[in-house]
Amino acid sequence: MRTVFSFLLLLLVIFLVGLLCLAVILGWSVGVGWLLIKVTPFTLFEATLLVMIASIVIGYGAIKVLTTNVTAPSSSPYFPPPLEDESAPIPTQRFYKSEAQKTNEAWFRYEMANAIYWDFDDDDDINTSMSETEMKELAIRLSDVLVGALKSQKPKRGGRLRVTVTQMKKQMDKMGQRPYDDDIMLTAVTSINEMFDYDESLAEIAQGQTWDEMAEDW
Repeated sequence: MRTVFSFLLLLLVIFLVGLLCLAVILGWSVGVGWLLIKVTPFTLFEATLLVMIASIVIGYGAIKVLTTNVTAPSSSPYFPPPLEDESAPIPTQRFYKSEAQKTNEAWFRYEMANAIYWDFDDDDDINTSMSETEMKELAIRLSDVLVGALKSQKPKRGGRLRVTVTQMKKQMDKMGQRPYDDDIMLTAVTSINEMFDYDESLAEIAQGQTWDEMAEDW
């Protein structure tokens, strides 16, 4: 009942506003029309009608121009900045200490750890239970687990590379680590697999087992 009353009240307000606007336009047109018949051969009706039409056309044109100016910037397409242009929350120095350590493995861990951290930070269940530092450290540890799981596989070229929660948990057992909660592992694995799709060179390192080669992307 309250919804119907609100709707009827809204219609009444719109009607009254429209009636007021019409009265203003009519009053303006009659006033200007009266002045116009003093200098032109028009009748009061003709002059009033002419002023009313001109006022409506000019008003519509002004609204059109103002609306176009306001909406023009948002009409252009928006392209988000490339992932590589974003400032990485975990710096490269966490993955190498010297030029000789700039290997594919270090670069791989850097990319994956940051990707995992970004997804942790976007997950309300995770970012409310851990601090920023804790999420970064967890992402780095999971990048270690990931590399360990991938190194245990035989080199394989081609095909779609995928990592599972089960794989990661088994590797953590091998490393003597207690597996994390399923929501954390699932978020991390989803992030890892998305990175394999986003950057094929990451998948190529894992499939080709070229961990010790010097990285070209630093």
